[in-house]
Amino acid sequence: EVFFEGVKFAEPKYEIIAVKNTGKVPLRFEFINKGTDKMFCKPWLSAEPNTAEIAVGHTCDIRIEVQVEPKIAASLNGNNKMEDILVLHLHGGKDLFISVGGSYIPSSFGSSLESLVNMFGPIREVPVATLIDFGPSTDPAPTNDDSRPMDIPKEVYRLVDHLYKHGMDQEDLFQVPGSQKEILLIRDCLDTGTPSAIPGSIQSVAEAFILFLQALPEPVIPTGFHQKCLKNQNNILFCRQALVGLPVVHHKLFVYICAFLRKLLEHSANNKLEVNALARQFGPLLL
Repeated sequence: EVFFEGVKFAEPKYEIIAVKNTGKVPLRFEFINKGTDKMFCKPWLSAEPNTAEIAVGHTCDIRIEVQVEPKIAASLNGNNKMEDILVLHLHGGKDLFISVGGSYIPSSFGSSLESLVNMFGPIREVPVATLIDFGPSTDPAPTNDDSRPMDIPKEVYRLVDHLYKHGMDQEDLFQVPGSQKEILLIRDCLDTGTPSAIPGSIQSVAEAFILFLQALPEPVIPTGFHQKCLKNQNNILFCRQALVGLPVVHHKLFVYICAFLRKLLEHSANNKLEVNALARQFGPLLL
């Protein structure tokens, strides 16, 4: 059994399993699918090598790794248990079953916009049961000032505000990758609320913003609007009407991001950004 404690978004963890051939002939193994599964493991899990031949008396080290990437983070937020079984098939022999488990630490990366605007403290301070209760809502109905949802997630505001204050004139913003180590520090900063100032280079903050949008379980422009928007993309009147029809928090975030991108282009003489480059970068993120 392999267990990974405290798995975090975008931060891989691994263990090594040694398989030794104590027989008298070469041993070939491979990980095989379970039942009708299309893959031999869940999306957050990997095993390398997944097939190999071991000479007599030799050992093969298998790296069992867990990593929560943007597209699967939402499925683990609110359900922090990670469980899977790997089936290691020995050619000419029996199958071995390796139980892999872990506990996932919920993150604002992979949380829905509706949840985040109703979450006034850092996500690490919110009980898992409460995260499960947060369901999508197109227009939350506030009962008083204390319970009124925020216009946009505070995490987005912190990232964009930092970019606005420190990165407007940064050349090739969003075009140069940031530091993975710094991005993890930024994730912890957003998820815990500390430190008060976002750490890392401006490139790392920009990449963290991109990762945040990639990890949304429902994009800024919800999936149900995609076909109509793409079909009528050259019809400005329709596009404006479509915006009005977006769920409230999605509409507000779309307007907020577009306003920020317009401000960036006002500094294009210094940051060298072009409309087409930003469109190629953010078009897929918003859809």
